[in-house]
Amino acid sequence: MATNIGMMDSAYFVGRNEILMWINSGLQLNLSHIEEAASGAIQCQLIDMTYPGVVPMHKHIEVNKLVKGRPLDNLEFLQWLKRNYDPVERRLKVGKDKNLKASRSKSL
Repeated sequence: MATNIGMMDSAYFVGRNEILMWINSGLQLNLSHIEEAASGAIQCQLIDMTYPGVVPMHKHIEVNKLVKGRPLDNLEFLQWLKRNYDPVERRLKVGKDKNLKASRSKSL
């Protein structure tokens, strides 16, 4: 579940290269600049990747800033998305691991 995070949260200390690698690997893209996410399409795909089929939009998103293509505005929003995605990814991985262990124990 998304939480409120302040500007000093570790999410905002994730560099643009890590953000780009995360986007590129998660969405099978080849972005090389944060500004390439200015249309909002990347953000929508990331939200859907985080919450498949359910898009809880609890954050006020200043679309007017994002579409201007300023790197800092887009980087901050993508950092926020990654911060909210990472715990979800960990929960999904733990769930898959538990299911795998359960299926192995049933087959023994």
